[in-house]
Amino acid sequence: MNQWSNARLGWDRDVAATRGRARWAVGALFATIGLRLCELLAGTFPALSHETRATVATLGQIVEVSLLLLTAVLFLTWLSRVVALTRSISTVPLSWTPSQAVWGFFIPLLSMYRPYQVVRDVHDRLDPDGVPEPAPRPRLDGSGGYRSVAMDQAPPPRTLPHASIGAWWGLFLAERLLNQFGVFSQVLAIGAGLLAVLVVRAVEGRLEERYRRVSHATDEELDEWGLQA
Repeated sequence: MNQWSNARLGWDRDVAATRGRARWAVGALFATIGLRLCELLAGTFPALSHETRATVATLGQIVEVSLLLLTAVLFLTWLSRVVALTRSISTVPLSWTPSQAVWGFFIPLLSMYRPYQVVRDVHDRLDPDGVPEPAPRPRLDGSGGYRSVAMDQAPPPRTLPHASIGAWWGLFLAERLLNQFGVFSQVLAIGAGLLAVLVVRAVEGRLEERYRRVSHATDEELDEWGLQA
């Protein structure tokens, strides 16, 4: 088994793990969006006693903080794995490491623009057209007959989802800066959450398509592209 056979096995494992993390992150984002919608609609409920309102508010704050923390952890673990994979299967070097991608969300001032740069660069580096469409290859297992050669073909490409990374990050920053403005802040948070879901789907779509092409490339092509085995 050569280096690229081992690399393909690793890519299979890492892409499957990233796919699972993306699903958890999207699920948490939708849960957070649902909570925000409930908070917006809370004003339409019948009047409650002071004690009931205080209890509901306390429980709501606990649920909100817990859910936001869970969503952040799931999103960042997904992003960390995607950055690592991008560094492995991209033909253009990625400047960021997984740890830099995560810490960029927490360092003051840097957190205003670094996360956008990381997600943008990952999205761009995973452009499927950075590598050619896999060509059919003859099978080496003896299938076919003496008059014909059986060919291996890559699965057909999928439609790539699209998202606006700039709009997502703009709404996210706006919600952070204006979080004291009640209903307006909730609307911004819902919009940022929906766009975050689209961003995850867009990056995952590009990752899957790039992986489809890379995993069906020949060893010679992988050598030529300079990928990390």
